[in-house]
Amino acid sequence: MGLKLLIPILVFLSTLLGIRYYIKWSLGRRILDIPNERSSHTTPVPVGSGVVIAFSVLAAVAAGYFAGMPFGEGITS
Repeated sequence: MGLKLLIPILVFLSTLLGIRYYIKWSLGRRILDIPNERSSHTTPVPVGSGVVIAFSVLAAVAAGYFAGMPFGEGITS
């Protein structure tokens, strides 16, 4: 049960820290969505942080696989 709970916690923390880092990185490199008349935001916002979420989920699946937990096995199993 410990590993089944540890992996989601680590994924959450790595995603949180990864997105914070990515936002700072993308602001420094001006990777921004510039608003236009159809946009719901009025200031430029960083784009692409979904990549961090995708890599975190893939890392979690790989960690679970190598820890002997099949992909479909839930935390409560």
